[in-house]
Amino acid sequence: MADTWKLRCELHGHEQDVRAICAFSDSTLATCSRDKSIRVWEPIDGRDFASKSVLLGHEHFIATVIELPPCAAHPTGAILSAGYDRTMSGQTIVKPVINIWEGSTIVGVLEGHTLTVCGLALTPSGQLVSVSWDKTVRVWDLSTRQCTAVLAGHEAAVWDVLCLEDGSVLTASADKTVKRWRGAVCEHTYKGHTDCVRALALVSGIGFLSTGNDGVIILWDLAGGQLLKLTGHDSFVYSLAVLPTGEIVSGSEDKMCKVWRDGKCVASIAHAGSVWGVTALPNGDIATACSDCVARVFSRVPERFAEADTLQAYEGMLASQTISAQEVGGVKLADLPGLEVLEQPGDKDGATKIVRVDQKAFAYAWNGGESKWEQIGTVVEGPGGPGAGAGGGSGGPGELNGKQYDKVFDVEVEAGVTLKCGYNLGQNPYSVAQEFIWDNDLEQAHLDEIARWIDTQANQGVTLGEQAGGGYDPLTGANNAMNEAGSSGQSGGAGGVISFGSDQHIPKKIMTFFETPGKREAIEKKLGELNEALRTNPDGAVSALAMTPEELAVLKETMTIAFSKDSARPPQAVYALISDKLLNWPKASVFPVLDVLRLLVLNPYAAKAFSAATGNFLPAVAALCQGAPDQVPPPTRIMAIRLFANCFRNADMRALIAQHCAGVLAAAKGSGAFANAQVHAAYGALLLNVAVQSKGSSGGGIPADAVVAAVNGAAEFLHTPSAVSGGSEDGIFWVMAALGTLVHENPSAHAVAVGLQVKGAAGGVAGAA
Repeated sequence: MADTWKLRCELHGHEQDVRAICAFSDSTLATCSRDKSIRVWEPIDGRDFASKSVLLGHEHFIATVIELPPCAAHPTGAILSAGYDRTMSGQTIVKPVINIWEGSTIVGVLEGHTLTVCGLALTPSGQLVSVSWDKTVRVWDLSTRQCTAVLAGHEAAVWDVLCLEDGSVLTASADKTVKRWRGAVCEHTYKGHTDCVRALALVSGIGFLSTGNDGVIILWDLAGGQLLKLTGHDSFVYSLAVLPTGEIVSGSEDKMCKVWRDGKCVASIAHAGSVWGVTALPNGDIATACSDCVARVFSRVPERFAEADTLQAYEGMLASQTISAQEVGGVKLADLPGLEVLEQPGDKDGATKIVRVDQKAFAYAWNGGESKWEQIGTVVEGPGGPGAGAGGGSGGPGELNGKQYDKVFDVEVEAGVTLKCGYNLGQNPYSVAQEFIWDNDLEQAHLDEIARWIDTQANQGVTLGEQAGGGYDPLTGANNAMNEAGSSGQSGGAGGVISFGSDQHIPKKIMTFFETPGKREAIEKKLGELNEALRTNPDGAVSALAMTPEELAVLKETMTIAFSKDSARPPQAVYALISDKLLNWPKASVFPVLDVLRLLVLNPYAAKAFSAATGNFLPAVAALCQGAPDQVPPPTRIMAIRLFANCFRNADMRALIAQHCAGVLAAAKGSGAFANAQVHAAYGALLLNVAVQSKGSSGGGIPADAVVAAVNGAAEFLHTPSAVSGGSEDGIFWVMAALGTLVHENPSAHAVAVGLQVKGAAGGVAGAA
């Protein structure tokens, strides 16, 4: 019988792919990312997780993270992480290292591998074992922090390591094998995969699991017998875990996390991107690391399911994804069945069907747990041959690092090491190749080779100098004959049209936040000076707004939590202090208060407190923000709008700002008139976050009048000469991205934008650039 797994919560914070996730014994989670950070998350309220700490210290991408339980060398325990090396022109710029963390501090660094370290595990005796693309396995003594053995024998990159209960070690490699080591001796080689082996997992009392690029999961006994083969994923399988019940969990490039029981798939949990990592929590829930920059926790216990609106928003986001026709094997619209085919149940969990509704094709997947078909995406035509797909990397349209591309390729840079490259038709292959080299720190000498390869793969059937297709203008509905380079091109060919709506910038799906704290000492000093000025003001009404020493201590305690991004609960007294005094400070004095508050709204406890209060938190901030440049000091305007933008980070604050959205936008309108690039950037981020939120299920709670207000604000900004000439490039980009997202598939917003002559204003911006 199939299971019903649903979203429990989402863990937002990383800015790039979440590459790995680890569950600690106390249910704490640790995630690592291409953004060079590790985030530690602790469970709160029985459902949500909150960011406990952010570990910064790696100089390059991070590949793996594990828990080190308390031991002689680290009595309170530690975190171990390892990452990618960085090379340029054949020289190593950043060494591949293993970092040892206590709290947020690196207390030890292990060096020895010469290429990316992508797997870590602990032996029963407490030794650390690491594996690398350099084809070696290293064993480390954590007390001396010395390498005690180097195991060589694999013929290609080593991707994963698993330490067995008897002290032997298993390693998985791109040479298509798994090896079992005792000491420095390889005592068995397991052969059965037809491609790179990327992940291992222990099945206690039975043997172990292996999987990889061939998409097959094999259960082995230690003698080398294959006990079971599981097939069902449509692409590479990157990770494995085993639940306390013995069920198997797998994560794949096909955007699915699957649960297996008794040799059958009993659940397929859809994601918005590649599932890089999976881990099992002690309570039987599943946590995943995804390429869309988000980690998630799923449960089959109804009491731990997310709120209904959160579930609806997530399901709506999944349903809004576009899937290339090639990704599902190639389809012809006329040959597709209608919705009546969905009256028959699926033959297995995760089974898919493509159906025709009017002149569109939609993909549905069978949810065996709930015995129903669920829409998982809209099928679109795209370039590439059969099998090309979004994220599959075979040359079809897809998403990479949060951006949409006409083609996404897999580029194997060495045996077992495959990187992804995104390309939009019309781009200069050399520019794309150079960005690919910089992003992945490859040798510059490969530029010509990569550019020629991209040109060959990406432009098959496309004559140089011709458009691959016309661009759709969402403001007018007309095709745009300008190519991406900006020169006047010819009109599109007869092939599939590339719509502006599928460009990498429109519609935007990722929000922007202002999470970096300012200099605390300077802010505390300024708060003290301004508080003293209020206290000594001869006007009694003004002096009454000054904080007492006790209140100042409460604010400093709150700052400690907010500035460290700690998920601790702020003192309860701070909320009355904020509403009764701090938000009543004069506009010229309140900016350091707002600087603290824009970080405080990121705290989950504070978010719940603000959303549950009956006061006027956001209207009070809006009142401080509102006014012309001669009425509102730029620092106050900046911090107020940054606070509004940050409100979209947390579900509780999102609901609150959606309620007050029209008023917030009215207060922030006119930001283009401020001769301050930071005001422009903050305003652009606010509009962008409103736009992205409005594309959620049921409009994300953003009222229709607020969408119109956002379009009006963006139009006003683009019609303001001082905002578009010499203003913030980020601000201009975010305003235009917000505008495109707001009008995308929204006829009412589109009509407002046309009436406000936004197209002409946007053209003026392009001309100024």
